[in-house]
Amino acid sequence: MDLEAIVLDDFGYYLENVGDPNSYRIYKRASLLAQHTEHPLVSAAIQSDLCRASIAAGNAAQALQYSKSERQLASSLRDGLIVSQSLRDTGDAYMSAGRVSLALKYFTQAVDPKLVGPGSAERAKAQIEVARALESLGRAPEALETYREAAALSQSLGIARLRPTPGIALRAWKRPKGSSIRLCRDREVSLPR
Repeated sequence: MDLEAIVLDDFGYYLENVGDPNSYRIYKRASLLAQHTEHPLVSAAIQSDLCRASIAAGNAAQALQYSKSERQLASSLRDGLIVSQSLRDTGDAYMSAGRVSLALKYFTQAVDPKLVGPGSAERAKAQIEVARALESLGRAPEALETYREAAALSQSLGIARLRPTPGIALRAWKRPKGSSIRLCRDREVSLPR
């Protein structure tokens, strides 16, 4: 059943990327299959996708429910990067609900070096989310400083471009014939050639 859930989740992700609104329905079906999985990571990844699809559909309340489930699963995994991503997804759900102060709380927790390490791409991405929330709260000087910190960290890591898109990293792999490293299926970091 794990394989079916993973394949459906990947198909939902494909549909989401081409703008097909049926991606939510596919994610939901994958979620039902993943309820019987032995691997909480599969369920957490699907909950993350459902959260993102709910935000895209304008359903913040539903996104918050999925993010809560994702956080619980992530906590059971005891993997700092997965926990950090679940906190970022919760922050995104609160942002979509217009509850920016709560979003900032979760984004700030996601930056914790104990979760993501002091010098990681995940930390830089979480810093961008913190800056976005600060900016929305009208705290421009703090937002600018946080954006600068994220840029400096990215530069120190040799990262030329960050695209902070919600989604759980299932594995890292190097692309053949190129300088990009794909961190997860919906987040890519390009390195200079």
